[in-house]
Amino acid sequence: MSSARENTLRPMRSQDIDRVGEIWLEASMKAHGFVPADFWRSQLDTMKQELLPQAECYVHVGGDRIDGFIAVDSDFIHGLFVAPESQRQGIGTSLLSHLKESHHTLRLHVYQRNRDATGFYNANGFVITGEASCPHTGCAEFKMEWRKQPNLG
Repeated sequence: MSSARENTLRPMRSQDIDRVGEIWLEASMKAHGFVPADFWRSQLDTMKQELLPQAECYVHVGGDRIDGFIAVDSDFIHGLFVAPESQRQGIGTSLLSHLKESHHTLRLHVYQRNRDATGFYNANGFVITGEASCPHTGCAEFKMEWRKQPNLG
């Protein structure tokens, strides 16, 4: 018998777009308080109509509700977001681990002022490889990369 609070990870479906967009918006505004909330709101339709449908996306479902997602194109992670009320429960690590199983290298950009995310990626084996400026916000970013370690055993 399965539990009502069972967690699953699966590919995103078209009917998931609204919930995934909602998570992206809420988590973006929480994590990036240094960017005006109106900017994030103005990007929601683009995220739902253009970016998410073009990326390879996976969702984490806690119980009967999507509570996190990851979007990747080739080896570049465009976004990893967890609903604010579900953060710090291992969901982000689970999503990232799923990608690590099928990739040898993963890259991403993270805002330098988002210390929680930078720390999360460091703890998950990512290293800073450079710096950039976000073309949309002008905020300073770190370029980060993870490489699968060769199996020496």
